[in-house]
Amino acid sequence: MAGMTRRLAWLCTLLLLDACTAAIPAPVYGPHDSPQVAFAELVEDNPYGIAADQDVLRLPAAAAQLVDDVKRKKRSRQQRVKAIGAMFIQGGVLGMQYETMQTGTAAQTFELRSGNCLAYTHLFIAMARHAGIDARYREVLGVPQWDSVGDYVMLNRHIAAYGELSGGDTYFADFGFLDETERNFGRVISDSRARAQHFNNLGARELVAGNVAAAIRLFARGLTIDTGIGYLWTNLGTAYLRDGDPRRAELALREAVRITPWDVTALNQLTRLYQSLGREELAAYFRQRSESARQQNPYLQFAWAIESRDQGDSAAAIRYLRRAVASSPDEIYFWLELGKTYVLMHDAKGAKAALIQAESMIETAEQQAAFGAAIDELLRLTGTVPETGAPAS
Repeated sequence: MAGMTRRLAWLCTLLLLDACTAAIPAPVYGPHDSPQVAFAELVEDNPYGIAADQDVLRLPAAAAQLVDDVKRKKRSRQQRVKAIGAMFIQGGVLGMQYETMQTGTAAQTFELRSGNCLAYTHLFIAMARHAGIDARYREVLGVPQWDSVGDYVMLNRHIAAYGELSGGDTYFADFGFLDETERNFGRVISDSRARAQHFNNLGARELVAGNVAAAIRLFARGLTIDTGIGYLWTNLGTAYLRDGDPRRAELALREAVRITPWDVTALNQLTRLYQSLGREELAAYFRQRSESARQQNPYLQFAWAIESRDQGDSAAAIRYLRRAVASSPDEIYFWLELGKTYVLMHDAKGAKAALIQAESMIETAEQQAAFGAAIDELLRLTGTVPETGAPAS
């Protein structure tokens, strides 16, 4: 595993179709319209049906036996999670091999001994839970990475496992190649969202292979699980474009942009769609939005903020972070880093306001620890802490 490129650490999620679409009539909405998604037409009653569901966390008997052996030998949860994690590393009993496009269930990953980071995480979480260990999915908040695969450009993201142990300890099981700073920022997501991402990845693989009908069935299954994933709508719209169905494509891509206004992929697809339909005014509108999307993307703003602060430019970091929280006010780490940056600028009032906002979003022990560290910094600056409901450290 050590010889793999950094790119392989990322979970494939978004696709960009470069081919032009046929000039077939489609519904026409104004640039600022947000048409109500016809969920039945796009998902439930689509022309190809819905893929069968999968139990992504089913643990085969042989894998359960490995865990049972660990449980007999290791009493503490800390020891058990370390022993299970050791099975995945090079030379471990599982002999796992990283494959970028191989998204499998826990059972499939155990049988094949290969997978990408989502597949690895399915298997790890299933094994950890069988051992009585808290294990959850955790998305890493990172700058998107792009890669070319055939006719597509793929946006890659990363997912790992997170859990809380006794004594306030936490762990982060990462099956990619992230450095320590990249592991610092992430959000725990539900099992259902991870399962929807699973079907997204399967659909992406089929679309790259040219199996449009299979891709639509898989994207549809993902959306029956979680309708709030913008890139799933983008991928469904991309598949409908390839299928020559501009009406469904337009509706799906509009929904993607409604959920994620800075989704460059969906914006570019809408631009191409309207160009093919001769709607130049709409094409120009979405082209302009695509060109300005980088300035709207809160995750890019966040990355630029951290980079600016590391270079000693806290004022620029504040500007970027304020834009990030304006676009995505529900990301706790945006507020935490804003508070810490205000501390560096000796702005106690700004720091307190940001940290109070962050405190209201704490959901995990990891976030509680990060909040406590930020409070400690504020305490060193001012000798006081904001009035919050969480302990200072």
